[in-house]
Order: sequence, then structure tokens, then C-alpha cells
Amino acid sequence: MARPAFLIHPFYFYDSPPICSHVKWCLSRYLGFNWPITFKRRMIMFRHICFITLILLPISSVNANLLTNGSFEDASINPGGGFIAVFPGQTSITGWDVVSEDVHYMGTFWQASDGIRSLDLDGLIGSSGGVSQTFSTVAGTQYNVTFDMAGNYANLPIIKPMRVSADGQSQDFTFDVTGRSALDMGWTSMSWVFTADDTLATLQFLSLTETLGLTEGWGAALDNVSVLAVNPIPIPAAIWLFGTGLIGLIGFSKRRKAV
Repeated sequence: MARPAFLIHPFYFYDSPPICSHVKWCLSRYLGFNWPITFKRRMIMFRHICFITLILLPISSVNANLLTNGSFEDASINPGGGFIAVFPGQTSITGWDVVSEDVHYMGTFWQASDGIRSLDLDGLIGSSGGVSQTFSTVAGTQYNVTFDMAGNYANLPIIKPMRVSADGQSQDFTFDVTGRSALDMGWTSMSWVFTADDTLATLQFLSLTETLGLTEGWGAALDNVSVLAVNPIPIPAAIWLFGTGLIGLIGFSKRRKAV
């Protein structure tokens, strides 16, 4: 009776094509396999690989960006070569909520920092808006927020103000648009650290043009937002976890062989 293809494919080297001698030696030395490999032993190897994969999966996601759509590339609207005003209550920009007043969702009207889209936190003339996103956190853990900032060079104020906040903590940032243009936005990487006080945090970027009594409608530009835990599982710990799992598998294989 033919065996299912998915059971054969992971170890197709059963008889041919020949596996390299070094790999054969490792499997024989550390996992106790003799050649040719029987179907039963292939299944044992398959379980080993699955187990190690389960160990490594959480490690591989530890340093992932906790935000969705950090560069604003995904949306249900297409600004093309211009821009579109997005208002509070609209969910056009995947993962993000618009707060306070409207923002401009920018296409290729100007050069983005990452990808082809970005935000002007001031939308229509007279508007001073912002965006926010809620994500999972661990209370007491510090998180590093990084983002790229520029500004709408087309009008005042020359110094574009913006506030970043989360869990009752905040910091103000500014950007000088002197000499900037659509092809030379001068995107600058910024960072800010906050400490989570609960299992959820709402990160907010808010234009301060209205708060400071400045001209509204030409605000701070935002792109390439990321949030990472300050103290993720370090690489040595990841290696230790992998090594522990491998040692366990070796012991398990030797016990099976002894029996």
C-alpha cells in the first residue's frame, strides 16, 4: 500500500538521492540512526524535527514589531499620487484609528520613509489630528517606540510639533522643514521608551499645531512605526533553549535504542 506523499517527502533521502556523509554521521552519532533509514525511523526523525520547530517558533517571533501596518502601506483607500483626508471613526488605514481631527493619508505626493505611503497628522486646512493603535503588552515591561518623522514643507509652521503617548506617558517631538521638499523630506528616525502598566497599551501620535496655536493643515509627517520590547529573549537564551531541546531528543533516542 502506497504511503502518503507528505510522510515520504521530508525524508526522501531514504535510499536516493544519497544524503551527504557528514549528515549521515551526525544522525548516526547523535540520534542513533543506522543506514538505510527505515520508515519507522523516518517517522521518529519527523517527530524530532516537529518538536524542535515548536521550540524555535516562539523565539522567532520575540523581536517582531508589535504593531500592525507600521508603515501605513495597507489601506482600503488608494491615495495614488496625491492624498486623502481620513476622519475619526473611519477605519480606512489598516490597524490604525484616527483621533482628534482628520489626517491626510499620503500617497506618492511626497517621498515616504518606508514604502510609498505615509501620514500628515494635519489633514484639511484648520485640522490638527492624530492616529492611535492598541496592542498587547506585559505590565512592567519597557517598550521602545521607533518612528520616522518629517513635516509638510508647504506652509507654516516651520517647526512641526507632535506628541507621542502611551499608558499615561508622553514625549513631544519636533521637525524643522527648512529646505525640505517632496523629493527631500529629510525623514529622521526618532525613538521613545515607555513602561506598560497593563496588558494593553494604546500608542498615539498627535499633532500639536492646534494645542500650540499654530497654523493647522500642514503638520508633522509620520512613517515606519515600530514597537519592540526593550528586553526580549536574547540570542544566547534562544540557543540555550534549542540546545536543551536537542539534548532531550538525544537522550530520548538513546533510551529507545537501549530498550
